[in-house]
Amino acid sequence: MTRVAANQIVFVLASVGVFIALVTGIAHASGVHLPCGGAQSGCDVIALPENSQWFGVPIAFYGLAAYMLVALFALFRAAIGLEQSPKLASAMWVLLGAGALISVGLVTHAYTGLHATCVWCLASTLTIVAAFLIHSYGSGVGRAGGKQWPFGVYMAVLSVAAVAGTGYGFSLRGEQPQSQTSMQDMPAYEDSDVFMGKADAPVAITEFTDLYCPSCRSQHAWLMTEIGPLIEAGKVKLVIRHYPLPEAHPLAIKAAMFAIWAQEEGKFWEFMEAAHHINDNVDEAELLTAVQSVGLDPAKAEAILANESRRQALQKDIDDATKLHVDSTPTWIVDYPDGSRQFTIASGIQRLVDDVAFKKFTK
Repeated sequence: MTRVAANQIVFVLASVGVFIALVTGIAHASGVHLPCGGAQSGCDVIALPENSQWFGVPIAFYGLAAYMLVALFALFRAAIGLEQSPKLASAMWVLLGAGALISVGLVTHAYTGLHATCVWCLASTLTIVAAFLIHSYGSGVGRAGGKQWPFGVYMAVLSVAAVAGTGYGFSLRGEQPQSQTSMQDMPAYEDSDVFMGKADAPVAITEFTDLYCPSCRSQHAWLMTEIGPLIEAGKVKLVIRHYPLPEAHPLAIKAAMFAIWAQEEGKFWEFMEAAHHINDNVDEAELLTAVQSVGLDPAKAEAILANESRRQALQKDIDDATKLHVDSTPTWIVDYPDGSRQFTIASGIQRLVDDVAFKKFTK
């Protein structure tokens, strides 16, 4: 590989990084849901302000600054000559090395500490690591020579990345909770479903959840903090229904069955809280510990799992979810006293609670 080619590849990778950082940063700043490989990916956990911001600024925007500097340094090196710009090459090496270390550290922390992954963060990490390796190779053992691109090509590549990233980021920001009319006649819940609040509360929020889903856990905690006073005031009731996803979380069905058991014993909310603190989604012993922690006998667990009526109750939640077009968790359905309904997923509940319709009926 020639040094010129290495510099050009680094420039392209930096432009890709600009696109990723713009989309991620705008989404994190706006509190909108990123398309991220399904709600189980953990993107919404990482997107929480305490996880995605430094000093009130989305971490992605710091990455944006780094990518822009690398792209500009690569452009300046091409303009003045690679052999005449050793200091710029050194600055790029330091910047890319620091960025790679920080990115790997953040992804590792998200995976080990938050039990969450984000494909956008992974893509950014791979991009900056690749750029660091290629720049190191090109500056160290790369061959001399190579044909430079015209200045306009560099500007076009960087401009397209910046415009595309900004446009896509703001298009996500413009998405709003969807009103669903095709399923308007089907109830989102039944009186027998477990709920918090007054039965006749004017606004009902139905949450379809997987007890092992990291996004479910973070968004449920956020919602409880946000609407707790409204529940106490009798303006909102929160209904919980199950939509376990065993492909992602092998013990999700067992956890849902135990939750139905806990509901029968009047311990549902205590069990849900305990289940939300389970760290290992394949350790059945930890799940049984959660059962025991709320005063239920883990020795009865196998009998509970074999109970047909409880299996039917869980299957009804799953069947109803399918009819309501639920395909990921958490899914939120909000019913208003005028018969209207709103539907959203994952962190979309945050925008929905701030929506005019919700405020109209809960003020």
